[in-house]
Amino acid sequence: MSSEAQLRDQIAEAFGESVLADAALMDECISISRIYALPPIELKYKYEAYLLSLPTTHPRHPAYASTAGGSKKKQGLDREVLGELRRIVAREQQNAAPKTGAVPTTSARRGPLPGTFNGDIGGLLNTLTTPARTRPGPSRPVAPPGTTPRFNAGPSGMATPNFATPTRPAGNGSRAAALSGLGDTSFGSSPGPLLNDATPRHASSSTFSARPRPNELLETLNAHLDPADGVPHGMSKQRVQMGAKGRREEWDYRYMFEKVSERSNKLDMMIDDAADRFRDAYGIEELTDPSAISQEPTHVFGRIISTPTDTGKPTDSSLQLESSRAMGNGKRTPLRFASTGVKVREGTPGVGGFGWFPGCLVGLKGRNGGGGSFEVDEVIMPPPLEMERTARAGLVALQQDRMSGAAVQVMLAAGPYTLDADLNYEPFEALIEAALRDRPDVLVLLGPFVDASHPLIKVGDIDSTPMELFKQQISTRLTLLMESTPGTAVILVPSVRDLISRHVAFPQTPLEKSVELGLPKKVRMLPNPANFYVNETLFSVSSMDVLFHLRKEEYFRRAEEADFEPGMEVAPKDAMAELCRHVLGQRSMYPIVPPPADVSADVNLDVSHHELLELEVAPDVLILPSRLKYFAKIVDSVVAVNPSYLVKGNSAGTYCKMSIHPHPKERLMRAGEDEEEEVDHEVYERARVDLMRI
Repeated sequence: MSSEAQLRDQIAEAFGESVLADAALMDECISISRIYALPPIELKYKYEAYLLSLPTTHPRHPAYASTAGGSKKKQGLDREVLGELRRIVAREQQNAAPKTGAVPTTSARRGPLPGTFNGDIGGLLNTLTTPARTRPGPSRPVAPPGTTPRFNAGPSGMATPNFATPTRPAGNGSRAAALSGLGDTSFGSSPGPLLNDATPRHASSSTFSARPRPNELLETLNAHLDPADGVPHGMSKQRVQMGAKGRREEWDYRYMFEKVSERSNKLDMMIDDAADRFRDAYGIEELTDPSAISQEPTHVFGRIISTPTDTGKPTDSSLQLESSRAMGNGKRTPLRFASTGVKVREGTPGVGGFGWFPGCLVGLKGRNGGGGSFEVDEVIMPPPLEMERTARAGLVALQQDRMSGAAVQVMLAAGPYTLDADLNYEPFEALIEAALRDRPDVLVLLGPFVDASHPLIKVGDIDSTPMELFKQQISTRLTLLMESTPGTAVILVPSVRDLISRHVAFPQTPLEKSVELGLPKKVRMLPNPANFYVNETLFSVSSMDVLFHLRKEEYFRRAEEADFEPGMEVAPKDAMAELCRHVLGQRSMYPIVPPPADVSADVNLDVSHHELLELEVAPDVLILPSRLKYFAKIVDSVVAVNPSYLVKGNSAGTYCKMSIHPHPKERLMRAGEDEEEEVDHEVYERARVDLMRI
């Protein structure tokens, strides 16, 4: 038998006997196979991948018939599709991959000329050439057991658990090459698995594919708890109950219409409201004007302001206290610290000082002796937030009836989701691969998704709109995830750097679920910041890097703890935990006013809507992604997590997996207990947090 006859038989075996009846189609297949050295079975995989990458409304998409209301039937080969496929394969083989870590040249990044097909789906096509197999490798390391928290009720009456430092595993994990039970739907390591003609192609950099130790376990909090198993295979419905605080109408405000009077009134109300809480919590009868002369010690309350300094950070001589119009006519009074030393009251034992930043609302005790400044004797820390509680019967319904006593798994990641060198979204593909493998109950994705500060976007080296880029790189992969694991709930929180968001002020309205984005119907859009429930657990998340901004602006001063007693449980000195305490203590997801000058354009803070940033109660879990190093800590009974970013420049970043275990069943179902009695969530005792390298 001749080689051409063998090739015809292989093509007929790959595409079906019907291709033999059309000589033109057969000749086209033979031509592509010979010119580009493609085996017929690989050509078939490329053809099917291209069809799947088309919109579901396209007549050639396999699901078009059913979505259009007709009966779904098998479609034969299409000559036009083969022609498009020929151009894709030709350009794919012409594009040379750049050196490791280098940004592709303009010619390598540009798409085809106008009027030609503009999508290179080689990434997906290459991954479908052979079925995925699991590579043998060492199992994921498990960190050594942690310690059980001990409680000590401080002067504020708030239980502050003391946990051991999160453990770091000694070994390295391994990333499976294929996903168990998913067959050919598993992703490979090549970029852009589900692209179509709307997606710009960029030559793939080997930086990400050659990253060291993928899926390595970096740090674990509460390692004595077992990881959750995820959604069981075959479950078609979400088993967790989701809920969100607030109404969308509150977030859909008009920005750039902020009046000076509105901004001034809001800043004034923030001081007065916090002063009322401060006075009620500590039983202070009167708060006085810090600019008024007094020889007796008085209590004052106001906002910390700093005059410009050489370093940009507040100093002893730059600090001022701004009063509200009701308490001090809005005056700003310079602060001086007592020569005998300053004391701090109602703080976390063991911190040994206090931290301030511009916009910080503080209560002070001291006097104004007539020298034009207020001399501070004591700094009184703000009262703590109350923790969430749920009725005993409600916890039984959620944890036992709904979840059957299983742990809830939550996966969290923050953008950017693609390397600076390209727009192929390889790290996001790796994240979806991890989600397909672990099958979390909830996947929380924080923006930016299409980053306005991406180097290629900033210089205009992109051949599609932001909406098209999001649809092909984000939505397509999320669709595959939700089709494979329908029991997984997906939450999207935008960033002010997102080009797909029409709202660029902070606080920020949710993304619109428009046709252009192409998202699955069940994806939940939440604002930035967002407060939402997964069963009884309250999450507070924000894509704004408040931790880094606080670190830039923080002024810390050592001080004696006025209410410290020997034998008290003390917290370890931890700078990151203190930054989280600022967010919780100030009851705001962004307490800095004004934002740092060098990042103010990235924040776009709308002060007149600052109430949307406020925390009414302490969350069980606080998620604050930052460029600072990843961490997971217990901060005043709150699980505080910085998952960092999925991508840092051209380097692989990190993401977070949480396993939230139920309360002990016997504790919730004790005989004779009141079912309506509210129980503390104590998530800090029940949650395991794993920080993973992507």
